[in-house]
Amino acid sequence: MVPTQPEIALCVSTYEKPWHLQRVLASIAFQEGVEGRMELVVTDDGSTDDSAAVIRRLAGRDRRIRPFFRAHAGIGATDNAGVRAARGEWIARMDQDDVAMP
Repeated sequence: MVPTQPEIALCVSTYEKPWHLQRVLASIAFQEGVEGRMELVVTDDGSTDDSAAVIRRLAGRDRRIRPFFRAHAGIGATDNAGVRAARGEWIARMDQDDVAMP
């Protein structure tokens, strides 16, 4: 369960390439010690492939994922939108092709 104000907000911006997004979110989901303390803010930058469907499917499986969809505006604007949407006391950012090691 995600608290009203999670301690950590991890912001991931994405554009196209949903297979990268699945990897980064899977690597985050299995981190130890963050259960119930983290939200995952996933902001899609107007992807035209099946990224939105992948994000919705993953959010349906993991309540920590908060998806946001916007018109294509570039990585900087999309990162900023994700940070504005974050509720966490601490904010971390990952790129869509990053992988968190255990």
